[in-house]
Amino acid sequence: MKIDYQLIKNILTVIEDYPLPKIDGKELLNKLDVKIPSRRALETDEDYLKYVTLVYHMKELLKAECIENINKEYQYSFAPNIESPFVRVDCTSYELTLKGSEFLSGLKQKKIFTKIKDLAINSAISLVTQLLVEQLK
Repeated sequence: MKIDYQLIKNILTVIEDYPLPKIDGKELLNKLDVKIPSRRALETDEDYLKYVTLVYHMKELLKAECIENINKEYQYSFAPNIESPFVRVDCTSYELTLKGSEFLSGLKQKKIFTKIKDLAINSAISLVTQLLVEQLK
């Protein structure tokens, strides 16, 4: 799956804009208008596609250390869902890291956003950091 930087930007923005340091996973899903698919969801269902796309991007953000969560018990801190084949992103809280905040600053700038749209996430983070430093000179 290709990285959708608009979705990455939306996830980070929701976490940054939340009035508390951590946002509950349920609240994050609600603000992103994503629902956990039903057990009988088909791979073509809109809810299914939105959810698995979100989970993929959340994993990438966790691996890149742009976000953290409090539940370290499960891989990527997503809880398994007994009632369906989907992992649960709503069973923990998430917070933006300094690295994630910096990355979001770059994503908010159209010039930078355009330059990274085809890069892997770690390459994009490195380039954003470099471009932000250059702006300070």
